[in-house]
Amino acid sequence: MFTIGKKYRIKGKDEYFYRKYGTYSPTFILEGTDVQIWGCDWKTMTIDGNIAAMLYEMREASSLPGRVFGGKINGNSELINEREIES
Repeated sequence: MFTIGKKYRIKGKDEYFYRKYGTYSPTFILEGTDVQIWGCDWKTMTIDGNIAAMLYEMREASSLPGRVFGGKINGNSELINEREIES
């Protein structure tokens, strides 16, 4: 189970995080699911031009099954699939 406001590490070796944050495992502060944050899913937000949603769509993570969480890494908004988060 994941908790809003809690810090989690990103697991795996996603080059996106390494290029952007200088580490494969940055700390992610969970703010809620995509629907809790925006009232709709991340796919709808890509149509509206939301940068975090578009970046998530460009990563392979968008093809993973499971919940999508929004939150912050170093103050930047990011979307993370539940399978990418260390529990």
